Amino acid sequence: MPPLEAMASGCLVCGFDGHGGSDFASADNGLWIAEGDHDGYAHAVARCLAMAQDGRTDTEGQRRIAAGQLTAAAYSRERFDAELQTAWRALLGPDWDEYQAGPARR
Repeated sequence: MPPLEAMASGCLVCGFDGHGGSDFASADNGLWIAEGDHDGYAHAVARCLAMAQDGRTDTEGQRRIAAGQLTAAAYSRERFDAELQTAWRALLGPDWDEYQAGPARR
């Protein structure tokens, strides 16, 4: 998840969302390009570089960085663990704890 790692690090992010990124990519947190739009990608990279070089990160770039950091914060290990446990409970039904290693937890 390099885009989320970049967002968490406070970077301006641009590129293809890779289809899986459609879960987190938004117009607010990056400059996202359609799959195969190589010219668009080159323009997005140039735009990010210009924002950083010209000091414009105080405006549009800073807003995108802040939005990216908020997005990345929603993808915590705790959230992943909770969602995974919820999914397994839904799949396995009321006897979900029979499938756990170690002592049963309810």
